[in-house]
Amino acid sequence: MNASQQNLKELVDVRHALDEAAIVAVTDAKGLIIYANERFCEISKYKPEELLGQDHRIINSGYHPKVFFKNLWETVRAGNVWKGEVKNKAKDGSFYWVDTTIVPFIDNETHLPYQYIAIRKDITYLKRIENELRVLNEGLESRVKERTRELEASNQGLILALEQLRESEQTRETFVSALTHDLRTPLIAEQRVLDLLIAQKANIPANLGDIAERLIRNNTGLLALVNKLLEMHQYEAGKISIICSHTNLYALVQNCIDQVQSLSEQKNLKILNSIPKDFGTVYLDAFQMERLVMNLLGNAIQALKDNGEIYITALEEQQNIVLAISDNGPGIYIDELPHLFDRYFVARQSQKKIGSGFGLSICQMIAKLHGGTITVKNNFDAGCCFQITFPKHTLSLSNQED
Repeated sequence: MNASQQNLKELVDVRHALDEAAIVAVTDAKGLIIYANERFCEISKYKPEELLGQDHRIINSGYHPKVFFKNLWETVRAGNVWKGEVKNKAKDGSFYWVDTTIVPFIDNETHLPYQYIAIRKDITYLKRIENELRVLNEGLESRVKERTRELEASNQGLILALEQLRESEQTRETFVSALTHDLRTPLIAEQRVLDLLIAQKANIPANLGDIAERLIRNNTGLLALVNKLLEMHQYEAGKISIICSHTNLYALVQNCIDQVQSLSEQKNLKILNSIPKDFGTVYLDAFQMERLVMNLLGNAIQALKDNGEIYITALEEQQNIVLAISDNGPGIYIDELPHLFDRYFVARQSQKKIGSGFGLSICQMIAKLHGGTITVKNNFDAGCCFQITFPKHTLSLSNQED
């Protein structure tokens, strides 16, 4: 086999491979079809003799504007390769999409194209999936907007219910039951759905992802409020007991400080643990006492201005431990001191209301569960001081362990 025959065989092999892998058509300089492979005939539903001598308008779907094909022909007639997705119409009226590459063959003498080869890949299935995803995203966006309205309505309903609860303690049990069934369960379900949506943020429109993030923040706030209400009810109903053990008080307080370190650093606050490391062990429920200390630290951090300080001390008074948390902040309004541990009461800070009004009430209940008390007073120079007093040793409470 000479070189010419070898080259011819290689061309035939390449053409065979191309025909097997793609939809192929060759047109002359005028755009008339001079070759259509078997895959072209299969997808267009036309016989070869029906395609030869025709231009590609025979499969024009009417989907693309005239300027689309004008740009296509200007590109290839200038000797450049054109790539794009085209929607065509088969002989039986069905539509199909192809990913198309058109390559011009240039005459060496005239430097003009003398024919074009169009290589296409069927992407109808992919376009159908793309359309289904678009419809799904539109549906999700509509659903998210609907849930936003529902959550806003739930929020307004919750605020109204809280006002009614303040006015009449007799409605408490009914309200808590309604929260359990009508608010908490759907809020948790919504949170899971929104978490899944955020996990797919890269595959959904940006505006839908932003809406989902706002919904998560709103949903989290509502769920936290509902949980505090339920927790308050459990404390008051005596459904929460404590499990005491001998605990290193210095380590417990330091752990709380470590947990709020990032928050305090944002305002350049100093939190000083002045409890001696060798203070010894005390008898308490470490989990519940940490919750109490964390709540007081959080309140102090919120109240303090930049560069403020928080001091934590402990001492023994007879058989009791007195744990004190002080700050050099603005202090508490005198008229508010008697009501600070009242349920629903929210102290003023910089003329703004903060919190839900449950935190300090829960702190007081934790102190009582330990057989102790919690009090507050303004410091002589600046700030305020919370004191938690509880027995150092044996507590005659149920469900305790040494």
